[in-house]
Amino acid sequence: MTPGSGGSSVVVPRNFRLLEELEHGEKGIGDGTVSYGMDDGDDLYMRAWTGTIIGPHNSVHEGRIYQLKLFCDKDYPEKPPSVRFHSRINMTCVNHETGVVESKKFPLLANWQREYTMENILTQLKKEMVAPHNQDANGNGSGRFGDGGGGRGGGGGGMVNVMMDFEMTKMVLVVLNVNGDGVGRGR
Repeated sequence: MTPGSGGSSVVVPRNFRLLEELEHGEKGIGDGTVSYGMDDGDDLYMRAWTGTIIGPHNSVHEGRIYQLKLFCDKDYPEKPPSVRFHSRINMTCVNHETGVVESKKFPLLANWQREYTMENILTQLKKEMVAPHNQDANGNGSGRFGDGGGGRGGGGGGMVNVMMDFEMTKMVLVVLNVNGDGVGRGR
């Protein structure tokens, strides 16, 4: 805007905007069920981010911890970041093969405005989790995209069941080997 044109609009530079988002994301959002931060503190361009959503109560996602990757290209915040679930999830706006949140199916990304933030994306995804069309439990929470089996695998003469339990930032992996007669053998 030019001086005296009747209004004033200050455009905050990209890195200042991302610094504000970093500060806000690290403090925690609302009830603490949504958070985000940078993947690499040495990334001067502040491109790669990780978000976490704890599944909302009274939904098939309840108590599950979902990890997402957000990538803010050089055009952010003019254009939305790319968003991909790292944890397996079954939602209509998420590509079931890649975990990518498809902008055409997620209105916040489809109608992106410069004022929107990564917090807006994460909180809207959490709200979307309780929508009736996202209440199918198949494919939720077990494994990561790209692991080929949703956290389950077979092997060596018996059946191996793998259960993944996510605790905020720590993953605990429990493996139970079952021999042919159904009796588990400890190791």
